[in-house]
Amino acid sequence: MSKKGAIEIQFNWIFVLIAGALVLLIITGFVFRWMKSAQDSVAAESLRNIDSIITATGTVEGETNLIDMPDMAMSYDCKHLGYKGLSLGSLQTGSLFSPGRLKGSKIIMWVDGLFLPFYTGNVMYLTSNAAKYIIVSNSTTRELNKTIAKAMNNHVNVQYIDESQYPLLLDENNYHTVVVFLSELKNPAPSFKEPVKAVKVRAYDNNISGELEFYTAPGIHWVPNGTSAWTGNEMLIGGIITGEHSLYECVHSNLMGRWGIVVALLKHKLKIFMAEYPSEVTYASFNDTLSDLYKSVETNSYSTREFMNKIARIERSNTILAYKGMPVVY
Repeated sequence: MSKKGAIEIQFNWIFVLIAGALVLLIITGFVFRWMKSAQDSVAAESLRNIDSIITATGTVEGETNLIDMPDMAMSYDCKHLGYKGLSLGSLQTGSLFSPGRLKGSKIIMWVDGLFLPFYTGNVMYLTSNAAKYIIVSNSTTRELNKTIAKAMNNHVNVQYIDESQYPLLLDENNYHTVVVFLSELKNPAPSFKEPVKAVKVRAYDNNISGELEFYTAPGIHWVPNGTSAWTGNEMLIGGIITGEHSLYECVHSNLMGRWGIVVALLKHKLKIFMAEYPSEVTYASFNDTLSDLYKSVETNSYSTREFMNKIARIERSNTILAYKGMPVVY
């Protein structure tokens, strides 16, 4: 074979190899794009299904739904529930308590009514079967432990332990683990490998209100992330489910904003009643308490104890009106 023929054969082989590599690269790119498109399509369909279920269930107090979830992790930021840029368009998430990430084979969703003391609307909760909540109590916090157990949805993965068992906890590699301390805050259990969250619950007034202290554990000690108020079981469970100060504060603020709208409607109702029944002082007392409470909430200048005391006064006023046979405010 001539030298020229050998060079031509070598060039042909090089050309074939380059062309083959380019074809393989194009095919590989197409396959990856197709896989991403298919994954996004599944995600979009799942979000639409979740949207439909939440829309249908969100108005039914006491409803629980278990929703099958594909192999994907959804994100939640108090405004949007979505997946990699895809989000639910019609979902009103202002009253939704959820972790910042949702992953697992099932989503657990349930609805409770919020009464402060009048009906303010429904509160929704989302978590997954891959999330874990550990409630740590002792002999002095047994009643609070019972309150949480009664208010918590029974499909949620919750473990109730005595504080003496806490050092023996085993890490189950849950993507979202929240340790809820009803007793003394203790350092992260030695077995925990994944970053975990903690919530220290302080309860006042027979366990109907209090404060939530939020922590994260990037190492062997808890790092504080903020403190928030809770009033009623609905808010308490919301703080536990989210496990995050910023998420809880956002939803809490949205709910109190909705509460303010209901207050404005009740004040209009009271104005009519006071004009129609000028001799009934209970209406005036009711109106004064409600106005003071609304002002303190609007300016964020109230304590949980003050809030609940005024709520109790409003409840008493409404009960007195019913006892007298007068039109009740709510």
